[in-house]
Amino acid sequence: MFKKPYTETLKNDIKTRVFEPTILESDLKWHRDKNCRYIQVCSGNNWKIQIENKLPFTLVEGKTYYINSKKWHRLIKGNDKLIIKIKEV
Repeated sequence: MFKKPYTETLKNDIKTRVFEPTILESDLKWHRDKNCRYIQVCSGNNWKIQIENKLPFTLVEGKTYYINSKKWHRLIKGNDKLIIKIKEV
C-alpha cells in the first residue's frame, strides 16, 4: 500500500497537510488530483511546486495558489516543515 508523504486533518471541508522536513525527496511524486483546488501556504521555507510544462517556483508563506484538476504537479522539498491548507472546488 502507498504511504502518503504527509499527515492530514480535515475541518470544515478544509484539509491541512503537514510535510515533515525528514521526508525523502523521492517520496514527493508527480501526481494529479480529481478536483480543482486552492492551496494556501501556512508555513514552509524554500518549498517549491512544479506544474507540468512549467519551471518550479517557490511557495510563498501566506499566499494561495490554484491548481486545475487533472494537471500534473509535484512538490520539491524545502528546508523545514511545510504546512498547507487545501480547499477543493
